[in-house]
Amino acid sequence: MALEGNDATIEVSVDDATYYAIDEQNSAAMNCDGENIDITKFGDSYRVRIQTVKDAGYSSSGFWVKTDTNGQIAIRTAWLNDSTLYVKITVDGTNGWKQLVKVESISVNTTADGATEIAFEFSGNGEITAVS
Repeated sequence: MALEGNDATIEVSVDDATYYAIDEQNSAAMNCDGENIDITKFGDSYRVRIQTVKDAGYSSSGFWVKTDTNGQIAIRTAWLNDSTLYVKITVDGTNGWKQLVKVESISVNTTADGATEIAFEFSGNGEITAVS
């Protein structure tokens, strides 16, 4: 059975102890991949691969909230100071992943006839942990 997207969460933490929702977000994504190395040798009938380095990236977008001290402002501060923070993303409010990340980018878009939108991109910085 499919899950409702509105149950998903994306949160940040500076200490991996207390997590705060990034306010007014309406889209979140996680992308995991691994480096597959070909180890095929003479005599193999099919390619053989092993997975080495794994990586993950995260993104979030929604509306700018200038009073979101523990979410949007914490992300901006981490980017300005070149420091790390933790991102936790869940698909149902409980089950998902968390990881220490570096803020890769912050994008702001505003128009005269619309709300100010903000988007964040994060790059994984170490091991990914499953949460439940």
